[in-house]
Amino acid sequence: MKKIVLITVFIMLSVITVWGRGAQEEEAAEVRAVTTIFPLYDFSRIIGGERADVSLLLPPGVEAHSYEPTPRDIMRINQADMFIYAGEAMEPWVERVIRSLTNPNIIIIDASKHLDLIEGHNHHDDHHIDSHHHDDDHHHDSHQNDHDHDVHHHHGDADPHFWTDPLIAVKVVEHIARGFIESDSNGSEYYRTNAEQYSQQLRQLHETIASTVETLRVRSIIYGGHFAFGYFAQRYG
Repeated sequence: MKKIVLITVFIMLSVITVWGRGAQEEEAAEVRAVTTIFPLYDFSRIIGGERADVSLLLPPGVEAHSYEPTPRDIMRINQADMFIYAGEAMEPWVERVIRSLTNPNIIIIDASKHLDLIEGHNHHDDHHIDSHHHDDDHHHDSHQNDHDHDVHHHHGDADPHFWTDPLIAVKVVEHIARGFIESDSNGSEYYRTNAEQYSQQLRQLHETIASTVETLRVRSIIYGGHFAFGYFAQRYG
């Protein structure tokens, strides 16, 4: 009799535990997002907050341009609600991955879409920076057609390091936020608030940099490897 009672109690506790876990998961309404590189991971982590499970695809120190995704990587992406990448110029291998996905509901975000990218970037040589910067607002669409080459106005040789300009980073944050809202409409205000607060920090950062640069006598950037500060240099002269 005691064994029956103990077994009954154990089953009841198990059911309660599973039910409680399920209720918590439903309340969290997590969006699973996979990002390719750290800047996009950091933006997505801040926007998604507690409602999102954001993971970084590329291990630290791995070259994003020549990365070869494993079958496990592709499976992770396919099981996600969102996949966020930096664009053809940074990750030319992504197009191949996208074509292999079978998840019809995944939201694919090309973070470089609708940005005025610097053309002629070469990862081994210096490149010319055009001092004229276009900061026009563009229409956004976070659906799967983000990766359609027909709507891209840049090429694989464009400079992919657009996040080094804080004002361009604001556009990327807004782009990603719309993807989260589309994936989890119940958390729209939460995502929108997080994005607005972070965008304000980026605008303040821009003002700080701009006012600091005005005091500089020398405006040369010395670098090793390939030049990653083209957008920063273009923004601040």
